[in-house]
Amino acid sequence: MSSKPPRYKRYAETTLAEYFKLSSAAELSPAHLPIPVKDIADSHYRIYVGKSHSLAEKLPDSVQERWMNGALSGLLLVGLKVKEIWVSAAEAERSQGRERFTIAHELGHFLMHTDEPTSASMISHFPKRGLGGFFACQEKDIHSATSRQKKWGKEAEANRFAAELLMPGQLVKKLFASLTDLSAAPAQTSALGLREYQWKACITKMANVFNVSSEAMGIRLTQLGLLSVL
Repeated sequence: MSSKPPRYKRYAETTLAEYFKLSSAAELSPAHLPIPVKDIADSHYRIYVGKSHSLAEKLPDSVQERWMNGALSGLLLVGLKVKEIWVSAAEAERSQGRERFTIAHELGHFLMHTDEPTSASMISHFPKRGLGGFFACQEKDIHSATSRQKKWGKEAEANRFAAELLMPGQLVKKLFASLTDLSAAPAQTSALGLREYQWKACITKMANVFNVSSEAMGIRLTQLGLLSVL
């Protein structure tokens, strides 16, 4: 008897199937890549997505000081009158892949965690805008290899959701299997050097197709047990 898929996987697959009007995420094809995460948040879930050079200023005055010196990558504001995702403008300028992962991460919080008021990241009482709470996510919560590979906690679950949404497992495996000419390394490359060349070439090519960072792609390939094939 097969076990039930984890929550983050179910939410990601449901989101993709609904957005692309498929009977299931299994019908996804390379033609759907890269996954339009901003439009999914905007048109499908009616969440405004913006960029700011000071995410802390989007928070209520009572908690701004707490976050002013933090390296915030993303922010989710939720309530009766507001549904917003904010991404660090500086981060977005450095890497579109990181920007897209942050949007997907915050969308994961919106779908899975906004009905869990015990979350340490959620702070209530923002009555002027009807805000019920928010998630303020630091760079270390989203973009460090350690945080992405953790199995427990809301930040880790949001990262897993983001990976499933932007890099659907079946499409990652399909593209990986179709890659060719990865062995075309420079002449006189040692066996160890050839392996490293293949690894880097694979990650770079796939990161470009999925429009994610090389770091995110490498972690996803590791999660799916594919890097060991190289």
